[in-house]
Parts: sequence; C-alpha cells; structure tokens
Amino acid sequence: MDRDHVLLAVQAWFTAQGYHLAPAGHAQVDLCAQRAAEEWQVALHGDQTAPMDYLRAFEAGMSQLVAASQVEGAPTGALALAVAFGSTQRGESLSYRRALKKYTSSTVFADLNIHLLLVGDDQTVQPIPPDEVNAFLRGLDGYVRVGRKQSPSEQSHQN
Repeated sequence: MDRDHVLLAVQAWFTAQGYHLAPAGHAQVDLCAQRAAEEWQVALHGDQTAPMDYLRAFEAGMSQLVAASQVEGAPTGALALAVAFGSTQRGESLSYRRALKKYTSSTVFADLNIHLLLVGDDQTVQPIPPDEVNAFLRGLDGYVRVGRKQSPSEQSHQN
C-alpha cells in the first residue's frame, strides 16, 4: 500500500469519527485532524521498495513527530504515526516489522503521546494508543500471520 492509500484510509478514519481535516499547520506533519478542541498531527508512510527503506521511513516518521512536538506555538494535541501494516501482518520480508521491533522498549510513544495507526490492506485503521504501543510491539509476532503457530480454534475455523 503506497503513501497515498495510507493517506486516504487515515482521512476516512478521522472523518468517520467526526474530525475535520485541515491542512498541516507546519512542514513536520502530513495531516491534521481537528474536532472541537482536539487536534491530531499525523505522519504517514506507505510500503517501501527495499528492506532498509522501511526502517528509514519509520525513523523519518518518528523524526517528523518529534520535530512537530517541539514547534513553538504548535497545537499540543495527539501525534500519530500511520504506516501500511498489511505486508507486516502477512509476515513479508519487505515490511515495517523490523522497524517496529526496534521500538519494543522505547518510551518515546508514551513520552510524546504518539499513537500508532496501523493501516490494513482493506484500508481499515487500527489505532494503538501511546500507553499500549510497547505491549503491542512486544506481542507483534502474534499479529503476523505467516510463520506463527495457529491456535486450535484458528485451525478448526479453517477446516
């Protein structure tokens, strides 16, 4: 899923929750969503063409959000990193899995109030709140379909 499809999915997700989409107030973020006094600033990244490009894109997104958190006069609402998650969930080698695993013990999500928005191939958005990101990342292998053992209930549903 390319960046434009990630953008469309995230826009639809915010709109469905009653947010108004606004142009990014500064160059650090790709999208702003507002509802009443609540504002989200979002960095967006789609699938990449090489394994290291996934790590670079994830790091770039985190850098965008750290920079956005430091802009004087910028809104103090939630920050979010939205990434294409389908390739990761399928267990493909070209995915954000390696970048996500790198942040398993990081406190940056909780410290800066950064949400993780996982965009599936069907363009659904799974939000992970800042205080749940580390637990999600520690259990990431359970979300990866390929290469993991299935539970007995999963096996019985396939038969």
